[in-house]
Amino acid sequence: MIVLASCKEAGKTFETAKRVTFTFIRNTEKAPKAKGEDLFQQRLEPTGLYLLFDSLPKAPLARGWARGKITLANPLVLMWNTEDTGRYDEHSWKATLAKATGKRGKALNAALKKLGWDSVVTVREGATSEIVVL
Repeated sequence: MIVLASCKEAGKTFETAKRVTFTFIRNTEKAPKAKGEDLFQQRLEPTGLYLLFDSLPKAPLARGWARGKITLANPLVLMWNTEDTGRYDEHSWKATLAKATGKRGKALNAALKKLGWDSVVTVREGATSEIVVL
């Protein structure tokens, strides 16, 4: 079951279908492909640019990280995990989107874009978690 969410972080409000502009950070190194057990559900997740909300925009960044500013025009804002298990499982945002659409990876990305979403923002413990620009 997909559960919509919202949160306010450092003066920015993240709500489904509401435009938001914010500063982000991201790891510029490509994530390794999932091998064996897919602990982070990489085989399910949509493709795109994965970001984190930058709550400390003046702090120095570690090597391999970049900072920028982005506007999400039509984000889909979801609970990171609907059962709050603290892990990727059948209740995670990746699993629930894959189940709801019957798609994964690039096909999931295309399906979400076809529905009009430009991004997925996940909320965990009252703050943003993973942000994916589709």
